[in-house]
Parts: sequence; structure tokens; C-alpha cells
Amino acid sequence: MARIHSRKALEKGIRDFREPLAYFRKAEEVPPLGWDKGEVLFREGQYLIRQRFGAEGRGLLSRLPVRFPDSPWVFRASLAIADSWRERGNLERADRILEEIRTRLNAASPLDDRLRYLYLRGHVLLDRGNLPEAESAFLSALALSKRYPYHHPGALFLLARTSFALGHYRRSAALFRRFSRLFPSDPRSGESEYYLARISGRLGYLSHEEARLREVVADNPGSPASHLARIELLKLVFFPPDRREASRDLPELLARSIRELRRIALEERNQRISEEASLLRLRLMDRAGDWKGALREISLLEGRIDPGSRFGMRLRKLEASLVMNRIEKLAHPLEAKRILALYRSYRYRLPKDSDPEAASLFLSLARANRKAGGKERAGRELHAVLAHSRDPALLDTARALRYRWLVEDGQRSQALLWANSLSGDASLSPAERKGWFEKAADLAREMKSPDLERQALSRWDKSGVGLDHPGERLARLGLLEIRSGNPDKGRANLLRALPEIEGRPKERLLLGRVLFRLGQNSLLRGDRTGSRRYWQEMLGCCPS
Repeated sequence: MARIHSRKALEKGIRDFREPLAYFRKAEEVPPLGWDKGEVLFREGQYLIRQRFGAEGRGLLSRLPVRFPDSPWVFRASLAIADSWRERGNLERADRILEEIRTRLNAASPLDDRLRYLYLRGHVLLDRGNLPEAESAFLSALALSKRYPYHHPGALFLLARTSFALGHYRRSAALFRRFSRLFPSDPRSGESEYYLARISGRLGYLSHEEARLREVVADNPGSPASHLARIELLKLVFFPPDRREASRDLPELLARSIRELRRIALEERNQRISEEASLLRLRLMDRAGDWKGALREISLLEGRIDPGSRFGMRLRKLEASLVMNRIEKLAHPLEAKRILALYRSYRYRLPKDSDPEAASLFLSLARANRKAGGKERAGRELHAVLAHSRDPALLDTARALRYRWLVEDGQRSQALLWANSLSGDASLSPAERKGWFEKAADLAREMKSPDLERQALSRWDKSGVGLDHPGERLARLGLLEIRSGNPDKGRANLLRALPEIEGRPKERLLLGRVLFRLGQNSLLRGDRTGSRRYWQEMLGCCPS
């Protein structure tokens, strides 16, 4: 009766364990036929652990060796305590108990005890990420008995799947092949073939992956493996991993795929596969333009699941992704109000501005707020993008945008400081720094500030970053140096500029100014011959 009531309570999720425990207490006084008191205590402790009263359950199980030291259930009680600690994540305690158990095991120990120990030991090692030793434990159990009732095929399959999840693809393939060879009639053999197909793709053989997935669909119709393969095939069609051109989003193809994924999600009893089908269907609904329908579906699903579950978190992430994609698509300035309205509707579901993944979203919001007149908010959002984004292309866009906005707002001094700071940033590529040096020099010239322009050009020349128009920039720097009272520096830069601009018709006017200044400088130095030579060259090339 205790087992019947406890089973009913577990099935219904009832945490009122008083009635089952009352029956267990009676069974302790008068054990059922064929039972000893140790088994009653073991079942009682196991029931409490399953009802999530782990401390109480472990306490009962730990009393079993003291009260009934000769009971055959002492060994299983120790294993149950170790397994309870493993499920709680306390692998150190589980390891210590298993080590104590190992010292009691020998060749004369019952086969069942040795198998249970190896099975649990393998799971603890797997939780630690120690795949080689976990594999050794599981395969040792298989070597002892291939007919063990506690799902050693499942352990081997779990080991192979864990290897796949950790990226150990070749080892995972070897384990899945071993699984198929040892258990050809196992219901998971189709799923094993599915993972082997996926491994082909992960190793770079995408055409092999697609062909093998189609084989899984054809060989296992209506099975979980077939559904998994079909989901993966649709991902390859619409979201190819090698970034090749995706299949054209023909309305009939998208509609057919969405219907098929809906059918899989409804028919599939495996919750994980059903969830994968639902997630892909929502992505395709967005792809088909029905992003509002996808968001409604997400709201309906969220009302039926645990928001803290893995699926609940993936749904929230997908919802945020759909809204962010929609905002990014509304990039035209005329869509600013729609972007802001959409953000206000979903802001509590979207990531914060400190999230690097949300940088593109807040760049779009900054542009929209700027267009709508919210300059301060736009500035804060742009600052968040610059502070937290890790995407080089996005950062480059944000830097250029900040520079442009400063210039538009009349804050040219701030814009020049911004350009100077970026031009001196050694973490940027030479091409990026060159662009910022150019902006700084041109802005200083527009500001009609010879000193600022001279400083910008001088920093550029000393930085080691190549000048964009060497002749023009060096000539300009030389003329500015002479004007600021540094004739020697100016002369040196003019002489460097001379070979770059000679013989270029477009630079005749600049060449004339350079030759005139060089002649004037030579005259001041007392070199009349040099002065006449420069001026004669000037009259020869630039008579006007």
C-alpha cells in the first residue's frame, strides 16, 4: 500500500507524503511477504528523495547500515545516497561515497552490485566532463553484461551525445557507431544515425550531412529521429551554416515548411524535439513576414511552460531577437516613430544596453531617437554601443556616427578631440586610423585654425600611418610650420613634398607655392643661388 500511494503521489505531483509514510511505518513493523525491514527503509528513503526531500531521504538511507547491517539493501542505499548528491550537483560528496563503495567491491560481489556501481560512477564522471573515464566505466559495465535492465544502452548513447555537445566529434562518431553495432534493434538507433549525419556536417562535409539526413527521414518515417532529421534539413535550407546563398523564400515553400513543423511539434512526444520544431517554426514565420503572428505564438507558449526552463529562456531570447530584427529592418529615417513604438511595447523583454549582443538594436534606437528629436537619449544609447559592443564593424559605424553628430551639433572642438583620440588608438587597424587622421586634419582646416591643423598633420606624419595624399599633406604641413615660426621644419617637409607633387598638372598651384616658399627660405638663409633656382622653377611651371 505504501508503494501504491507513493507512486500515485509521484504521478500527480503531490508533496503531501503523510499517507504513504504512514503505510511505510506499518510495513516496518510487519514487513510484506518476501521483504525484509531493510528493503522497507530503502523504499521509504528513496520515495522521500524522489519527492525532493533529499536531506530526509538521505538521512533514512544512512540509518539502514546501522539498523540492518546484514540487509542486502545496504549497498543500494549507499548508491542511492551518492546518486542524490550527484543530482544536487555535489560531485565531491558523491565521489567520496563511491570511493568507499569501491573498497567493498571485489570479484565475488554480486554482478548486479558491480553493474550499478559502474553505471553510477560513469554518470558522475560524465557530469565532471571526464569523458574518457566515463566511457571506460560504461564499457566495463557492458563487458560484464549486455542485458542489464538499467539501460546501459542509454548510458552509452548519453556518452556519445555528450561528446557531440562538447565538440568531440570524432570520438562521438566512434561511440555512436559502437552503439549501433552493439544495440542494432534499440529504438534510438535512428537517432544515432541522425547524430552521425550531424557530425559529417560539423566536420565540413555538408553534402554528406544532407544526404544522410534524407536517409534518416526515409528509413525511420514518423520516428523521433525522422523528425529531428527533418528539422535539421529545414535549417540547412533556410539558415545554411556555410553562409552560402540560402534558398529563396518562396511563399509556398515557407508555408509548407511552417505547416510541417507545426505537425511535428503536435505529434512528437519527445518534448525536446517538439520544442526544436516550435522554435524553428517561429523563426520561419518571421522569415515569411508574419513576425506579429510569431510573437503571439510565443506569448501563448510562454503561458503553458515554466519560464525558468531551458525552453522558456530560449523562447524569451527568440522573442527579443524577432523584435530586434524588426527594429533593424525599419532602418529608414521615416520609420523612427515606428521603431520607438515597437521598442516601448517590448522593452521589458529586450536585453539591456549593457548587453554586447544588443549593440545593433541600440544603434538603431539611437538613430531613431535622433530623428525624433531626442538628442540626449540618442547620445546615451550611442555611448552604450561604444562602451559594450564587440563587433568591429558596428563599432566603426558608431564612432563615425558620433563624429558626424558632433559636427552637426556645432561641437567641432569635441569632434576634433574625438577624431584625434581615435587616430592615436593603437588597437585600431592602420586603415581605420588613417581615416581618423584624415577627418582630424580636414576638420581643423575647416575650422580655419592653422595651429590645430598643423598639430593634426604633425601627429599623422609621426605616427607611422601612411598619409593619404603625401605630397599635398606634407606641403601643407611645411607651409604651416613656416607660418608658425619653424622655418627649418617647414623647409624639411617642403623638400619631402616636392618629389610627390612635381610633374602633376593638378598640383601646379600647390607646387608654385612650395617653390616660392623654398626660394624665400633659401634667401633668408643667405643662399641666393638656391633662391633664384627655386623661383625660376616656379616661373617655369606656374607662370600664372
